[in-house]
Amino acid sequence: MNIPKDWKKKKLKSISTILFSNVDKKSFPEETPVMLCNYMDVYNNEYITSKLNFMQATAKETEIKKFKLYKDDVIITKDSETQNDIAVPTVVAENIDNLICGYHLAFIRPNKEKLNSIYLMKLLQEHSIKHEFIRLANGITRFGLSTSTFKNLYIPLPPLPEQQKIAEILSTWDKAIETTTKLIQAKKTQKKALMQSLMNDEFLIKKGGKKVKLGKIAEINMGQSPSSINYNENKKGSILIQGNADIKNRKIKQRYWTTQITKECEVNDIILTVRAPVGAVALSNYKACIGRGVCAIRMKEGKQNYLYHWLVFFENKWKKYEQGSTFTAINSFDLKKLKLVIPPLEDQTRIAEILTTADKEIETLEKYLSKLQEQKKGLMQQLLTGKKRVVV
Repeated sequence: MNIPKDWKKKKLKSISTILFSNVDKKSFPEETPVMLCNYMDVYNNEYITSKLNFMQATAKETEIKKFKLYKDDVIITKDSETQNDIAVPTVVAENIDNLICGYHLAFIRPNKEKLNSIYLMKLLQEHSIKHEFIRLANGITRFGLSTSTFKNLYIPLPPLPEQQKIAEILSTWDKAIETTTKLIQAKKTQKKALMQSLMNDEFLIKKGGKKVKLGKIAEINMGQSPSSINYNENKKGSILIQGNADIKNRKIKQRYWTTQITKECEVNDIILTVRAPVGAVALSNYKACIGRGVCAIRMKEGKQNYLYHWLVFFENKWKKYEQGSTFTAINSFDLKKLKLVIPPLEDQTRIAEILTTADKEIETLEKYLSKLQEQKKGLMQQLLTGKKRVVV
């Protein structure tokens, strides 16, 4: 990594204390009760706070003295099942009583006169340093990093005030990302509650709804896999939709292409996965070829969007219809017999509008979140390498 002339390169061990924890999850009556900061606490959170649900365990007094965590400690995963998933860092954002560093983790206690903890945490995420960890990870079925890997790691070190400014800027993006993520989750919870109230049979029947079989109100076109498939190589022919992997966040991903057309779906058809995992739903934006793992559904009469939202509501209720032992599936006969309540057309329209509006709000927030994450990624690349300097 090229750095500015007024920055230094230092071995991590010269500006911090580095320890590998050996405190396991077992509890013994003769030991002292503690809260354990475990692997997944670190893996899933950039900041360790008292809001996290820590595991209750016990530890020896010597372990407590040695591995107790304090504000500004940086914790990093030292083991992983894959090389690419190793060395995930976090920082302890506040003092938390009785919190101990758990097994499979290392913690780094920076010399606060030389090294800012948030700057260090962000630096450990930087591409070139992450790549170095991947290169040095040892193992076959499980990969690990040695203490010498951490201790002898050279890191770029700007003056402390510049580190603090970089940390402050990146923390601002972290807070914006956290706020947006929480808002998305709140909107999803709100939508789920809306679906529970608008899609339950009792409410719909009160609205004048009638219970009907899916096969009576909709055309169901079961997919059939073509023999000719290109894995996104030359993008010739028709888009192929052929299973749960092609449906992500209710969007059809353009992963495969085929020149041999078998079964087709139209724009705005509902795509439903009929092989494990059964029940993933999306609206197709394309005229496409549908493979064996999916079917296309189109309302004969009524609102297509209403049926789409009903199938989203039903997504976690397919268990009693699934068949098979090694993998589960649903056949066209059972799919056609599936019963649902269809309210009058006016109510279908209103319910679909309410839920579509909720979806659009969530989608807008998710796009904003993605933009924030990209901005943060670009800032990290610029600030942590000194390509862009901050004003102190």
